[in-house]
Amino acid sequence: MSPSPAPPVLESPESSEEQVVATGSDVTFACEASGSPAPAVTWLKLGETPALPSERVADGPRLSLGAVGPADTGVYACVASNEAGETSRAFSLLVTEPPQIEDASQPTEVAVAVGAPLELTCVVVGVPAPAVTWEKDGRPLAGPWLSAGNESTLRINSVEVADSGSYTCLATSPAGEDSRSFHVSARGSVVPVGRAHGVRVRVRRALGSIWTHLGGHRGVL
Repeated sequence: MSPSPAPPVLESPESSEEQVVATGSDVTFACEASGSPAPAVTWLKLGETPALPSERVADGPRLSLGAVGPADTGVYACVASNEAGETSRAFSLLVTEPPQIEDASQPTEVAVAVGAPLELTCVVVGVPAPAVTWEKDGRPLAGPWLSAGNESTLRINSVEVADSGSYTCLATSPAGEDSRSFHVSARGSVVPVGRAHGVRVRVRRALGSIWTHLGGHRGVL
């Protein structure tokens, strides 16, 4: 007499149901099931079509993912089923990427006139999203700075000579850190043309007076 049908029962997982790994790691999820008749185990990635990418092959109760990348982040589920029923278990995978500050069109050597506004921007990527802070000459800045998406911008509304120096944006996350530095040079204000002309006139008059005092003839300067 054959045993009565029994719905699938999943055994305790060999590994954590939530895994956080670095890019390039190998990951294995196990989903051992018992029941009568013996359950069939299938795997899927939630929200994906097809249910499991073609390059990811499940071998019965085990799903092995080699050299994972950010695209492998997500929720995977095993489904154990037989004629008596089915059951499932979900596994969460987060693939981290070290922070990276992308090369931008803004140069790292910045010259700005005193009184003018200044903006320094860093475009940051990474998983999980990195936290960005700013430093000046190695000392943390209190902020605030503007954040929009993956951009962080340090703004000075009116530059002073004391604002010259080295500014660094630092991106950090559990996966690592990256930084980018800008050297800012604040230029002094330029003497207006009218003032410069006045100085020249005064110099000419002074030279003329000296020449006259010495008994010479004033020439045209």
